[in-house]
Amino acid sequence: MKHIHSKVLPFIGIDINDINRFIHNNNKHLIQLYTDSFLLLKEKQIPFVIFSNEETELEKDFSSNISKYFNLQKDYQIKEEQIIFNHTPMKELAQKYKNNIVLITGLGNIEAIAKSYMFKNFITGLEYADLFPIQVPNRMWSFTADELNKRLNEARTKVEKRLGIKIDKFLKIQSVISLTSDMEWQDLNLVCIYNINK
Repeated sequence: MKHIHSKVLPFIGIDINDINRFIHNNNKHLIQLYTDSFLLLKEKQIPFVIFSNEETELEKDFSSNISKYFNLQKDYQIKEEQIIFNHTPMKELAQKYKNNIVLITGLGNIEAIAKSYMFKNFITGLEYADLFPIQVPNRMWSFTADELNKRLNEARTKVEKRLGIKIDKFLKIQSVISLTSDMEWQDLNLVCIYNINK
């Protein structure tokens, strides 16, 4: 019997957490360590990915910012596909739930993240709260009646255009996807309501 030996390529995952904190603190020691690591891996042509909890950004923006901050020249710059956030695997769910109205929860620019992952029929927790403030009690006393009405009209125009439907008194949510580990208070409230009414 002929034995086939597969070549195992080296692969490295780099965990960068709280990068904004040590950038803000100008931690030169850590900055130099990361810079040297990136350069060495590139020079040795060793594939690597970067894991990070800076989950409120797009992968392409984060890779660009990392490359600029560590002053990586063109051939050494970090690529978008090398960045893995906790929400990165959600890309695969866009096709699965393409026919569902999905409630997207989380912090940061979750609308841009959802669009970059090709989600089409989605509504954010904030938009849902603006459309149906009665389901998020603190909204009722956080804004005046005029402010609530203005937010409702703006959200309705935006969401109706995205979903291609008219929204009247109710919008049935068929799936919930959280893009970040943290969420706004109204998101948690809406997720609870969704689970109760499933």
